[in-house]
Amino acid sequence: MGFLAIVLIPTQAGAAYIGYDNLSLTPLIWKPSKTFQTPSGYVTACISGVNNSANTYAIDAYKDDGIGAGLTKLGAISVNSNPNKCVTFPTRAVADGTNGKAEVYVRIGNVRYSDSSVRVEISVN
Repeated sequence: MGFLAIVLIPTQAGAAYIGYDNLSLTPLIWKPSKTFQTPSGYVTACISGVNNSANTYAIDAYKDDGIGAGLTKLGAISVNSNPNKCVTFPTRAVADGTNGKAEVYVRIGNVRYSDSSVRVEISVN
């Protein structure tokens, strides 16, 4: 008899799943994720694995067009309750360049409590 494991990935309906990164949360330090190659659309970051339900943090999203082109801030969201949640940023990431993708990353900071392993999943709608 075999064992079947089902993993639920929290994303919004109709969103294209892009990938994930594992981060640690540390008060007074902003932690950036890796850069994700995405199509054009609204970026959603789903945070899971926050152990302390009283934890709070801020999450920012950026489109990085590389050296010389600069960063475009897609939004900043404060999470003050239920720290395991999905947030969608208000500014649309636009794909460009030779690869036809938007280079997007998020960063988490203003953390109340440390947490050694938090998962950030990125999707685009």
